[in-house]
Amino acid sequence: MRRRRITFLIGAHKTATTHLQRSLQASAEPLAEHGIAAVGPMPLGADLIPFAELAGKRTDHAFLQMVAEAFLSKYCGSASHAVLMNENIMGQLRPKPLLRGSRLYAPAPDRLERLCALFPDHDLDFGLAIRNPADFLVSAWGEDMKGGAFYPFRDYIRGVDLTRLSWADLVTRLQNAAGGCPFTIWQYEEYPAMVPALLKHLLGEEAACNVHLKGGRVNPGLSSDAVALLRKGGDPGQQAFKAAQAAFPKSATHPAFDPWDAATRQCFNASYARDIAAIRALPGVTIPG
Repeated sequence: MRRRRITFLIGAHKTATTHLQRSLQASAEPLAEHGIAAVGPMPLGADLIPFAELAGKRTDHAFLQMVAEAFLSKYCGSASHAVLMNENIMGQLRPKPLLRGSRLYAPAPDRLERLCALFPDHDLDFGLAIRNPADFLVSAWGEDMKGGAFYPFRDYIRGVDLTRLSWADLVTRLQNAAGGCPFTIWQYEEYPAMVPALLKHLLGEEAACNVHLKGGRVNPGLSSDAVALLRKGGDPGQQAFKAAQAAFPKSATHPAFDPWDAATRQCFNASYARDIAAIRALPGVTIPG
């Protein structure tokens, strides 16, 4: 077994994660020349995450670590740096796991601890993007609804104390679960401008220059008019969702769906600013750019 650096890009959902994942995967060959293996969400979701869920239960840890090493051997070969990407490492966008106890990603620390247990002999670090909760919640609701019937946004956040949702709290809990491993944190709102600095930090300057960034948005959200169309009913499912997006794409003509009044949005902006300041002050956290 060789000791590797393993960088887990764990999300969060709806923070341009798909764009970053696809850009890195599309650059797999030049990255491999720099000793970096970029592994996308599918292998992790099918093979690694289910085994991580077993860690800490009755399954023998030595067996789990053997499976993890087999995963690295299969998907990373001889690469000294593995970049493993899947936002579902932290959990799903359904409201109960995402917002349980008015905490963002309540199950995430336990899931991360189980994942770390698979790789005790490697150098682990983690990357996480955050987003203003006012927009994150709306986007998460739309993504959760994508494959099923329409339901109101208010149902998604019902019973949640929005004032308690905190990215700084999440980062602190994740750091504790990961045993003090380094974290790289960036803001979704700054992603287009700072992605070159992010890639240099994660991959090194020479390797970062070989990453071809994909153009455009991969998973755009819903406009107000698209939500109105979905609200009318009809056949539920992903096709209806895509049809509403296509009929009323987010634009100046069809503004994004926004359920917040000005005062509530101002409160979200203020709490988000406090979170960013608190995260900057955490030891072991780097914010590139």
